[in-house]
Amino acid sequence: LHIGIVRGDFAGYDGYDGYESMELMKEKVYIVSKEKFKLSDLPRMPQISYSRDIYMQKMIGEWWRRNFGDRLVQGMDLSNVEAAKGMVAVGLGYIFVTERLIPDTWKAYYKLAMTDTEGNPIMRKTSLVVPRICLDMETVKQFKLFVEELYDEKNVNNGFYNE
Repeated sequence: LHIGIVRGDFAGYDGYDGYESMELMKEKVYIVSKEKFKLSDLPRMPQISYSRDIYMQKMIGEWWRRNFGDRLVQGMDLSNVEAAKGMVAVGLGYIFVTERLIPDTWKAYYKLAMTDTEGNPIMRKTSLVVPRICLDMETVKQFKLFVEELYDEKNVNNGFYNE
């Protein structure tokens, strides 16, 4: 690995002596349904799941256990997020999704931000990770600089990536 872009909190990279990491963006994680719901309704509603990375699944599972004590039961398990979003669009259940995956056409849908035990929004982080031994490589330097400039420009210009 010369350079990587990783999603979620990776203890192996953050603060590890052999790596430098730079946070690129944070996104809120939402529970979204076409129909209005309360948090207490979720155990009785069909959850539409899709193939997610293990860290997102773990984050959702831990949040569920904190809030409901039981294991999360999936009503439908699909291979990709677009298929899952299609099921939500026709009112077949709810979905856990990061804010960038919520389409503009879902403005009228009910969205509930996942929160921690203190009421703070749960955030999904994306970071650039570079082993320190690779920082002197010219291609790594140039790519790192490109990504830093790209995300700095987006942060300043439209506020989408960080709140």
